[in-house]
Amino acid sequence: MGVCKAMCNGRYIGDLETFLSRLEHYVNLDTPSGDKAALDAQGIQLREEFLAAGAQVTTHERPGGNLLECRIGTGPRQILLLGHMDTVFPTGTVAKHPYTRQGDILQGPGVLDMKSGVLMIVSFLLAAVLLIPIPMRLKDGGSVEYRAILYKVVDVRRMDPQSPDGYIDGTVVEVLGM
Repeated sequence: MGVCKAMCNGRYIGDLETFLSRLEHYVNLDTPSGDKAALDAQGIQLREEFLAAGAQVTTHERPGGNLLECRIGTGPRQILLLGHMDTVFPTGTVAKHPYTRQGDILQGPGVLDMKSGVLMIVSFLLAAVLLIPIPMRLKDGGSVEYRAILYKVVDVRRMDPQSPDGYIDGTVVEVLGM
């Protein structure tokens, strides 16, 4: 039996193996505190993750590494999710101690604090986009309307040489807009 998978804007989400693959990618990027170039490079990749989850993303330039502000919807009641992209490990740590997985044990610089947390935020935002009606404040300043997310759901089975069995099967959820 295949694992149920979801896809948003061409990226598979929603299954553990895909999450762990994305986590491995981010953990294997050196992002020491204060290294603006390294942090901004990871920020550009995370920006794409947040955009794919349907967020509006603003980059705030900062000397030690840029900040990403990600928003979905408007209204008087919002949720604030915070995270950081840096680790305390110096450049070169990944070469000596890359991401490893042995059974249920994951190791690597930032695997817990905070790279997995940032990816969980992306996953939460995508779930919010797909499952929760978003209140949108109209230009008159007083009215609120709820807009549904338009998405297409398709069952798929396609060849994928990266997959252990050579196929991806499950459900594709493509966000079309609001």
